[in-house]
Amino acid sequence: MTSVKTPEGRRLWAPVLALALAAFIFVTTEVLPIGLLPAIAADLGETEAFTGLLVTVYAWAVALLSLPLTACTARFERRRLLLCLFGIFIAGHIVSALSTNFVALMLGRLCIANAHAVFWSIASPIVVRITPPEAKAKGLAVVIVGSSLATVLGVPLGTIVGQHFGWRAAFALIGAAAACVGLVLWRL
Repeated sequence: MTSVKTPEGRRLWAPVLALALAAFIFVTTEVLPIGLLPAIAADLGETEAFTGLLVTVYAWAVALLSLPLTACTARFERRRLLLCLFGIFIAGHIVSALSTNFVALMLGRLCIANAHAVFWSIASPIVVRITPPEAKAKGLAVVIVGSSLATVLGVPLGTIVGQHFGWRAAFALIGAAAACVGLVLWRL
């Protein structure tokens, strides 16, 4: 198996680690509003229960759009598609961070959900394609760890940022992190 300690190993595993970071970011943004519901609701003049639709509608959008959007994008080259998804994801975070009402925030979240719906359909095949044959399971495990860490690290950190600097800052920070990861993926 190619070791991460060798130059060749670092070259092979760097994209896998970048995809794990992407998974971390995608899952963090999916559930981030849960920790920020009181702040978002108060700022937008909505009830917390109504503001919870930001999570529910997002989840439904991802579930319902995954298959049709994946089918529509099946002919796109995967690397280019991944970078396009990051662009859509970042744009959705900009809209979310700048939103002044619930409708604008929901539109930003739906934009993010569209990118999310396709990301998971291509992330695993990309990992399998770029890892050495004897390390495909390990590559997939690394990406899954990235998504798992989002719930135990990403959401609490995002909530802390939101509580100290405002919920918009948390969305802006995720958008900035996505831009950095997207740049790394582009370079690799």
